[in-house]
Amino acid sequence: MWKTSDGGTYWENISDGFFGTAAVGAIAVAESDPNVVYAGMGEACIRIDVSHGDGVYKSTDGGRTWRNMGLKDTRHIGRVRVHPKDPDLVYVAALGHAFGPNPERGVFRSKDGGETWEHVLFKSDSAGAVDISMDATNPRVLYATTWEVERDFWDIRSGGAGSGLHRSDDGGDTWTEITDNPGLPKGLKGRIGVAASPARPGRVWALVEAEDGGVFRSDDAGLTWTEKLDASASDAIPHPRIEGYTLLYCRLSDLLIRCLGRYTDTLIRPGLLHIHSVLQVSCVCVSLTHQLGVCPNELRQRTHVAIQALIAEGQVFVYVQGYLL
Repeated sequence: MWKTSDGGTYWENISDGFFGTAAVGAIAVAESDPNVVYAGMGEACIRIDVSHGDGVYKSTDGGRTWRNMGLKDTRHIGRVRVHPKDPDLVYVAALGHAFGPNPERGVFRSKDGGETWEHVLFKSDSAGAVDISMDATNPRVLYATTWEVERDFWDIRSGGAGSGLHRSDDGGDTWTEITDNPGLPKGLKGRIGVAASPARPGRVWALVEAEDGGVFRSDDAGLTWTEKLDASASDAIPHPRIEGYTLLYCRLSDLLIRCLGRYTDTLIRPGLLHIHSVLQVSCVCVSLTHQLGVCPNELRQRTHVAIQALIAEGQVFVYVQGYLL
């Protein structure tokens, strides 16, 4: 893990000597106390080669020192969320073993800063949790996704009865599955990304891997959905199995995103983003505007991070495929 205190000019390694494994799947900084940082270990973007982790680490001094807080057998953690007003209330979306079933997977909750954990959402020993989002206007409302996936040395199997979307209205005490609510794809589903709007209560977005998958929006907390971007009709959504994905929420005032990486097979859909300059061989600047833009072929070999934007009703949603380095 690396930390910058000057906006990215200088980066300092803060994990060597503390972390027992190298792959970090998720990082969360407590809004109410930025000195409190949680790190969920293990890659959650299952691919040809995948590195496992050893649970959750916590720092209470801004990353100077770390302590392992358990959940070591979760192996792969996709997301960590911290309550905006309570740094000790933390949620972990744990995918579990990549190469076989195990019980330590699903959503875990701690009310004492990771000293003890509750297993609040469990789908099966073959399906783990990969994403979790919190309603900023009401942190008791949570959305979590489960993913049934397994890989071996020659194949990956994504999708099954364990893949789904879930909502909790009581901070994780109980959960309601909303996978098959009106408007969402039917049939077999794979990985699902979820993001609750921080600006409008009840609005939530889902990125669904399915035969008729795409980006879907709900304005009633997941009761009904409408499709906003059809994956089958365009190349705007790369295959979720390639590198994994994150659904991010941005303001129109956030005009610039800089991404570093290596390569990608699908960068952007023309018309969604306008690439206006290349800073370095591996750096692409993207301006979030309504201008039509075409992805130059040479850029496809220069970035490992694919960026998508959906502009609707004065808001910008950014889809990132791969890893921000």
